[in-house]
Amino acid sequence: MARNARTGRGRNARQPQQEAQPAITLPDYPSIAFGSEEHQDKFEVLATRRMAPTKCTSVSTLEALGIEKEVHNIFTVLGLEGLYNLEEISYHNLTLEFLSSFTYDKETHNVSFRLNNTPFNLGSDAFADHLWVGKRVVGHHDKVEKDMKASKYYHLYTSKEKVSVSNMKTSDIEHSVLKIFLRSLTNLLYGRKDPSKLNSTEVLILSSYLNPRHESRFHFNVVSLVCLALGRMTESDQCSLDCGALVTRLAKNLLAYEPGAVDAPMSKKVVYFDLDWLRAQSWIVDGEEDDIYSWRVDDEWYMKLPASEIYPRLPL
Repeated sequence: MARNARTGRGRNARQPQQEAQPAITLPDYPSIAFGSEEHQDKFEVLATRRMAPTKCTSVSTLEALGIEKEVHNIFTVLGLEGLYNLEEISYHNLTLEFLSSFTYDKETHNVSFRLNNTPFNLGSDAFADHLWVGKRVVGHHDKVEKDMKASKYYHLYTSKEKVSVSNMKTSDIEHSVLKIFLRSLTNLLYGRKDPSKLNSTEVLILSSYLNPRHESRFHFNVVSLVCLALGRMTESDQCSLDCGALVTRLAKNLLAYEPGAVDAPMSKKVVYFDLDWLRAQSWIVDGEEDDIYSWRVDDEWYMKLPASEIYPRLPL
């Protein structure tokens, strides 16, 4: 569409009163009214990016493996309980509308975005309440990457003592609970094409959970972590936009909105990290007895789940 066909130009285009101006629309997305040209431009760019439905943790699968309470506990302790068992359908247009309008002010910690043609400007506490239904924690560090050296804590959950950030790998994580938790978080917030590698923020999240609970234990601001991750997802063309379930949860909490009425889902049902997925990844193999599974530690060694007598005790 030619630029001179758009509305909302001029000095006041980004002022608050722009919401009263005629809506900016695209022929392919008639149900979405853009708040500004900047919003529309970003939408058009993101519409060309790879998208996939969010894969959610499966409670029934974790129960079958005997590790549901442990995985749930990590999400709860870290203030991420709203992201556990996020059983929501992912919607293409709703996700694009949210991501293309999403901004996070690191100074004021205000979050702004649009959903169903409705603008929102929330403080971080309100955003957290709507995202994880009142479950949140207050941390000490907004910029966890600069506050801590990830390599310092790598040994807490791997057999590696010293390793550079560029050489951190998910294959070094042997613990089934930690590995499933991390894959769920990585899929939702980072959408990276190469999940075999760890980034420093993911390492610090695990390290914060596993570090002993005393004064030297470090924390991070959960809301800031999520907001920064969503911002980076839109900036990097290496990321797949896989946060649709999170966006749907927000729309339901803020608007009591059912997006299926105007927006086709990416999949007809919720997509899970289920037993079939774990088998396909060769993370588990079926045992000789029914309902018994073994977890792959390396190419030659499998252990029966839940294997609580083998793994180090996780924090409560």
